[in-house]
Amino acid sequence: MGTLLVNILLFVIILTVIIGLHELGHFYFAKKAKILCFEYSIGMGPAIYQKRVGETNYAVRAIPLGGYVSMAGELQQSSMLQIGKNIGLNIVDDVVTEIALSPVVKTDYTGQLVDFDIYGKDQKPLFIIIETNGLQHRYEVSRTAMIHLNEKSKMQVAPEERSFESKTLWQRFLVIFAGPAMNFILAFLIFLIVGFFVGKPSTSNIVASVSENLPIYETGIKPGDAITEINGKPITEWADIRNELYNSNSLTITLKHSGNTNIHQVKLALVIQTLGITNYNENGIVDLSEPILGMAAGKADGFLEAGDKITKINDTTINNWDDIYVFFKEFLGNVVTISFIRDGVEKTETIEMLTKNAVSKLGYDPIALQMGIGNRTSFNLGYTLAYPFKKMLSDVSSTINTVGLLINPNENVGIGDLSGPVGIFTLVGSASKGGILSLLAFAGFLSVNIGIINLLPIPALDGGRIIFLGYEWVTRRRIPVKIENMINNVVFILLMMLFVFVTYKDILRLF
Repeated sequence: MGTLLVNILLFVIILTVIIGLHELGHFYFAKKAKILCFEYSIGMGPAIYQKRVGETNYAVRAIPLGGYVSMAGELQQSSMLQIGKNIGLNIVDDVVTEIALSPVVKTDYTGQLVDFDIYGKDQKPLFIIIETNGLQHRYEVSRTAMIHLNEKSKMQVAPEERSFESKTLWQRFLVIFAGPAMNFILAFLIFLIVGFFVGKPSTSNIVASVSENLPIYETGIKPGDAITEINGKPITEWADIRNELYNSNSLTITLKHSGNTNIHQVKLALVIQTLGITNYNENGIVDLSEPILGMAAGKADGFLEAGDKITKINDTTINNWDDIYVFFKEFLGNVVTISFIRDGVEKTETIEMLTKNAVSKLGYDPIALQMGIGNRTSFNLGYTLAYPFKKMLSDVSSTINTVGLLINPNENVGIGDLSGPVGIFTLVGSASKGGILSLLAFAGFLSVNIGIINLLPIPALDGGRIIFLGYEWVTRRRIPVKIENMINNVVFILLMMLFVFVTYKDILRLF
């Protein structure tokens, strides 16, 4: 329970920082352009804390899965006032300072709304006309007047010059692009911090760290040992070790330490990433003499479970994990029929895997072999300064490739493979087990993802709004605000439906 609470707290903090800075980018440039910002909100749903400072309401809301900046021009205030309805007015020096749409708000004057203009295009004066006892009264409206929606909710009147749509093309572009830009800046700073601690990997064949959960630990290898041979081939640098990992999943390793030489047989932890099966679990590697699953995830999730004993894949009989390794190393298809024993009952499932091309594009090896050792690192200023650029490039490439795979009909990657907030929460928990640097690297990766996704050319996202600006720049014609808002609202609803679906799939993966 304690670990769960810590993971929830980390999840909330990471999302709050990433989303808060994203919205802060929009907010800062909106303020610079003198756009009226009604609210700067972190989170969605009911407010758990809010405070009005000047013309803006600052709020923290109950659901930490989003945020927004509400700007003039996104909401048509004129639609709030309806001709023929009773309204209340507070007037100072013959100028309306407050408009009440609810009878519970106390006002000095009430009447039936006859006509009004609270937009004031081309700097025209704002006015409102009400009828009281058969007589009509016309009043000037202050350009900073407040509209009371109810007893607790109010917003400032938004004349044209304070609206988003009245600003120059460049100003509107900066307001929109600043959100994703803040995500990239945040990720860069995070990766710069991480770069100061990860160090430049050494090329030496000297072991610096040993994982306690993987088979190599059982050999008694210790930090400082040198790996001199693997399967009879000389090892002089770390790259030689990495290369030999992909030739076999069973290694004969020659170690040298303090002049003594030892030879060990090591079975590697194996992950078939195209399918999502592995021979190890949270407690370490399973018995490799039998093809029993340690974990099942990805495409295998829902079909296979930890503890299943695989007996056949397609027409190949499986006796141990060596057979599984050989099968997938040579297999070129992406559909497998797997027979397995669960609770003494033999079952068969046909599973459509990820293609090897898809896994490679995501930056992973289709078959991952892990020995459980790490090499030495040392501080190098050049490596540290270059690290955030390399990491940013890698994460941007990974995100773009993921989107490309989703829209490529030839790849077996669909909407159901995406992760939403629940999936991100589980990843935060996994990253936190690797320590603070692992968690920071994940936060940077997530920030890059949010920045890229927001720049996709989809209405309701920042990228879609930039496309609208591009259309205006090319054609010198502006899409009507009502039409743009309608398109954005429709797509927003569709995105929320996708959000619910992905979250549902994430929850299913947890149980």
